[in-house]
Amino acid sequence: MKLILMLFCFFCGFSFSSADASSVFLLNRDGSSVVAKRYGSVSGIGYVIINPRNQAKNAFGSELSNDKWISKYGSVTFNHFLAEMPVGGINEKGLVIDLISAHDMNLMNDNADIELNEFETVQYLLDNYDSVDQVAEAIKNINIRVLFHKFHYFVADKTGKSAVIEFVDGKVLVIDDKNPSYLPILSKTRYLKSISAVVDFKPRKNLGDEVFSEISRIMTTLDTTKSLVTNAKVILSEIENDDTKWNVMYDLTNDEIIFNSNNSPLFKTIKLDEINFSEKHKTFINVNVLARNLKFKQLYSADIRDLIKNNMSKFNVQLIDDECIDVLVDGTLSEQRNFLNERNKQLGTLRVNISNLDSDRGVLRVALYDTKAGFDNGVPCKSTEVVVFNNAGRVFFYNLMLDKEYSIFYFHDENTNGKIDRQWVGLPKEDFGFSGSKGDDFETTRFKLSDLSFGEYNIENSSFLIW
Repeated sequence: MKLILMLFCFFCGFSFSSADASSVFLLNRDGSSVVAKRYGSVSGIGYVIINPRNQAKNAFGSELSNDKWISKYGSVTFNHFLAEMPVGGINEKGLVIDLISAHDMNLMNDNADIELNEFETVQYLLDNYDSVDQVAEAIKNINIRVLFHKFHYFVADKTGKSAVIEFVDGKVLVIDDKNPSYLPILSKTRYLKSISAVVDFKPRKNLGDEVFSEISRIMTTLDTTKSLVTNAKVILSEIENDDTKWNVMYDLTNDEIIFNSNNSPLFKTIKLDEINFSEKHKTFINVNVLARNLKFKQLYSADIRDLIKNNMSKFNVQLIDDECIDVLVDGTLSEQRNFLNERNKQLGTLRVNISNLDSDRGVLRVALYDTKAGFDNGVPCKSTEVVVFNNAGRVFFYNLMLDKEYSIFYFHDENTNGKIDRQWVGLPKEDFGFSGSKGDDFETTRFKLSDLSFGEYNIENSSFLIW
């Protein structure tokens, strides 16, 4: 099952762009409600999909016979790669669910009734429930298998009620307006960390809680004579950055979806009450559609195939070939399971532990290279970041071929500006280093995952400078 994770790997260049620049918030006033989301990633490719009600569903690749259901409600979702795996959406009852990446969630629930991945969970909840309270209860019975990244969820319903759902120490944590300091905002940082940054007025630069704090600040300055949609656009504009690919607003009062993308900046509107959710087939439009007169067409497997291939052309993805895509798109559940099990025997997880950093500030940015050309040109196959704690950091790279050679480069971005700061003569001012005891080229820093004990690579930072 882990193989499908590669379809969701958003590879960054040497600048170490954020793994997820997304954020979501709710505006409430006089009984009206609007949920708005900024969706950030490397690729802006995606579909808006209309999912009919009364459709038989299977959990992708599940081993459990009870991981089946019939969709009770129709929905409109925003999908980055595959149908049934949205990054957010709304159902015909006005329930909105969006997910945002979060590094420190613990999702495992071995006693759950159903097993889903983090994207399927969004679709499953939209298919079956119509309120925040129902979702908060239902998600306790889901074992969420992580494909791409650990996530937390933002949920809102027609009544204007909202909640943040997180997973801490293996338990479901529902945070809503019963919490006196609750703000209906979610970014990539754990919610309680973000809200404490607002309370303490100490947001950390360029991290999720800075975005959270900025949204909360803008909320206090909005012109209340303007509509909620207009106010939501103001916030989305203020927090926009280079990673922003889509903006989506769900007007829960008027049953409308308003969206745009960086490739198609004019806002388009979808009216829920004009959709026939009794159709037999999914229909879709490209999220980057230019026309305001939206024309949905039937979604075929060839469309999903093209969506995957178009996204894959932007990323250096291992093991995703035509045979794999054929099975993922057209294969039966049994064929998918057997194929992925065979592929997974070639894969492993790399855990990189970096210690002895000079300070406890900022983030540790780690790049993984699998070719000499990528190393020489500063183009990693994967990269990630983690907040430094106790002068150390630990990162994970998933779905790596066991017998391929890799190399690691890291730097300690103490001021979180996304680059290595240098002295006036050009020498680095921040900690950095490589895999291997010596050397700064691919040949001297390479290693095989299959040669590591339990997939762990330990680096003790030496705070050296290359003169």
